[in-house]
Amino acid sequence: MSSIGWCPLPFAAGGNRYRRRAGRAILTIISAIAELERSLIVERVRSAMRCAKLEGRQIGRARLNVDREQVVLDRRSGMSLTLVAKKPAFPGRASAGS
Repeated sequence: MSSIGWCPLPFAAGGNRYRRRAGRAILTIISAIAELERSLIVERVRSAMRCAKLEGRQIGRARLNVDREQVVLDRRSGMSLTLVAKKPAFPGRASAGS
């Protein structure tokens, strides 16, 4: 485009030094806007999670009701962790193999 003498960006028609400085300035501005947007998203998500928690809704995965003594007994009897996890003693959990 510069061979034609027309360029859509005023700083791109200048010398290399000017192009590099202007490009760096544009990147700085864009990164600042992206950082602001990210902080706004984080604030919005935290606020929504706080509201959900105050309403009594479950945040994240529900806790498992695990019989720890049975797990210890199974491990001491020589059962592998995979087999212990696949036992039906873990209600509501998909088997480790699927």
